[in-house]
Amino acid sequence: MILSPLLGRPWRLELTYSARHGILSTDVEGTVLPRLDTVLQQAVGEVTAPSVPRWQGRYHTLSGHSEVRLALAPFVIQQNGRELAVRGGRLRLEGVFGDWRLRALFDQLTLMDGMAQLEVGPTELESRYTYIDDAYHFAQRDHLHIETLTLSYPSYDIQLSPLDLKSHMVLDESELRIKGDVEIGDVMVPSEAPDMPLLNGRIALELSRLNADAVRNVIRRLRQEAAWGDASLPMAEGLLARLEPDLRKVLSDSPRLDVTTVAIESPLLGIRLDADGALFLMPVSWMSLAWFISTKRKSRRNGWSVSMATSPGTTRPPSPRYG
Repeated sequence: MILSPLLGRPWRLELTYSARHGILSTDVEGTVLPRLDTVLQQAVGEVTAPSVPRWQGRYHTLSGHSEVRLALAPFVIQQNGRELAVRGGRLRLEGVFGDWRLRALFDQLTLMDGMAQLEVGPTELESRYTYIDDAYHFAQRDHLHIETLTLSYPSYDIQLSPLDLKSHMVLDESELRIKGDVEIGDVMVPSEAPDMPLLNGRIALELSRLNADAVRNVIRRLRQEAAWGDASLPMAEGLLARLEPDLRKVLSDSPRLDVTTVAIESPLLGIRLDADGALFLMPVSWMSLAWFISTKRKSRRNGWSVSMATSPGTTRPPSPRYG
């Protein structure tokens, strides 16, 4: 069995499988072999792996519950002196119509470019997608957790542990809303301050008032394009032009971006920043858009301003004020 995207075919997956059919369930297992076209192969580089990834699946006949597991063997990608090494990973997808859950676990990922090296992981992704017929309404929650991230140069290292990214997307009758939350653990520079973080903090925001009917029209158009397919082009010719009217309508309800939390602290520098604000996109006419920005900045001392708090024993820098 071969799987490939219809809007151009830069890659394909060759799946081999064997199935065991039972009265209550069907079990499937096999291998997954990725293939790249010539252009993408040249862009990505050579891929080597000691073994072919294997997958397993089970379908429960009575309940309609499905479960798929994929075990990813370690592999290496090399290109022009750069190297990406992945130690391996595991993926599990399960659910029924209208409710699917994904959990992916990846071991350490290492990217090397000359004397520089980036190490990421272990990494865990949890996702849940719920929907009704034709995805007229849907909701999706995602949580990406990176235990450790290390950037190494010959002269110094930068370490971050941990990093969490969360998102919640909801399409209801009237609008599409997207919430995002980034939690940054301690960022350390061991060569400069082995026991004190350079910074840590959290940023939370929400994008709302994206017109729901226009979003559904964009999704419907993309499904049509995928059904038509185009083996020779990475994107069907004229697709963006055909989508432009619906993309404009997505912005017709004056989308709003609320930055509900910006809380960044630098124990090493003795500085703390707390802020929030809102950004509005307002259509002035069919041919032009105007931006209105409204921001609020908090201070623990007076009114609305940026707070720059210092640690005990340090000199407090002047607080910038915004009238």
